[in-house]
Amino acid sequence: MRKEGTVDYACGGVGVEERNEMKALESQANVEFTFATIKRGAYLADVSITITDAKSKSPVLKTMAEGPLCLLRLAPGTYRVEATHAGATRARTFTASRDQGRLVRIGFGFPEEPWDDT
Repeated sequence: MRKEGTVDYACGGVGVEERNEMKALESQANVEFTFATIKRGAYLADVSITITDAKSKSPVLKTMAEGPLCLLRLAPGTYRVEATHAGATRARTFTASRDQGRLVRIGFGFPEEPWDDT
């Protein structure tokens, strides 16, 4: 896991080996994001994510997800996440649990598939 400020996180999951590595990190996390297309359910990488603390409105993490899965260890509390891919932004508010390994799972669906010309 990487550390930025008070947030520990890891993004990846491209290929079987990386998915297995991400699975091994689940016990250290309390939040999981998954990025996929709506049309076919294909996993997406290169999704920009910004997480802000809901109370202070201050950003706690801004990064580019290199893979379709992100595991995070956040301080317990309520947050807002914005995920952007190919010009489409999805936002969610969520509460991070006190318990590591007890994941809050949030999925993001995006309309555009990079290999479609439509």
